[in-house]
Amino acid sequence: AFFAGSVTEGDAPGHSFDGAINPEARPAISTATVHVYVDEGSCNDPGRPVDSSGTFSSDEVLYGGAGCSESTAVVCVRAPGFEPLRLDFPTSDSDRTDGKRFLNVTLRRVQ
Repeated sequence: AFFAGSVTEGDAPGHSFDGAINPEARPAISTATVHVYVDEGSCNDPGRPVDSSGTFSSDEVLYGGAGCSESTAVVCVRAPGFEPLRLDFPTSDSDRTDGKRFLNVTLRRVQ
């Protein structure tokens, strides 16, 4: 799987898989980092910075299918002043991007 999408600000944290990047035109968080791993890794890893418009793309992560048994892809998103978000996508999750949809993530400011 290959994850690409946006990190934006909102009233509630969450995510959606959409046909476009940031379809609701929310304010981008250009200071965010995104880290994607399967089976090995941690949300404590530094991650890759998003670009100035809050968009990101991950390296390809392998999970599920004939190559491995049940696994989970983990997407960790954080930015200074915002609550971090961890998303888990098991191989049985039919909402994975698989190069067809964008993962749009919304972070909420720390209260």
